[in-house]
Amino acid sequence: MVLIHAGICDSRMWDPQWETFTQSHRVLRYDLRGFGRSPIGPGHFSHARDLIELLEQEDVQKVSLGGASMGGRVALEVALARPELIQAIVLVGAGFPAMTGRRR
Repeated sequence: MVLIHAGICDSRMWDPQWETFTQSHRVLRYDLRGFGRSPIGPGHFSHARDLIELLEQEDVQKVSLGGASMGGRVALEVALARPELIQAIVLVGAGFPAMTGRRR
């Protein structure tokens, strides 16, 4: 399970759920670039690409994503880019990613 924080928070927003979720699941939470302890760094980046790279680094084959607000949007972007990775997705107040270059 990966918990993705809202755009007005950092990974600490999941502190109240952490103990409960970690009793029965392998759980990852991290600060999106530019939030909490994660520097934004130079150049262009994608929060979704960052998460996909983290999942690959951790050798995650299937994942449940939980995202709030901007974190929900990141979860949707990951699901669109790599649907084979997604086991489940829980979104709270997520915006839909831009569909640049795609037909609607």
